[in-house]
Amino acid sequence: MLSLASASVSGCASKNNDAKTALAATDFIYIPKGTAIAGVALPTNENKTYTIVTPKDGWWISKEGDMRING
Repeated sequence: MLSLASASVSGCASKNNDAKTALAATDFIYIPKGTAIAGVALPTNENKTYTIVTPKDGWWISKEGDMRING
């Protein structure tokens, strides 16, 4: 599952070596501006899902990859 928080490649490069080596090819993907992501649940009491559209080009990181870097 992908996290809604994006991470830039340059941001990963500026972190320590452990953070750079913690990411595998399956932990992040490039998503271009305007990509629709369906089925996104918001952290509310409503049981609704939404389709969001990415506002700009970016790298999106998996929750597992983010936990290895920041966890």
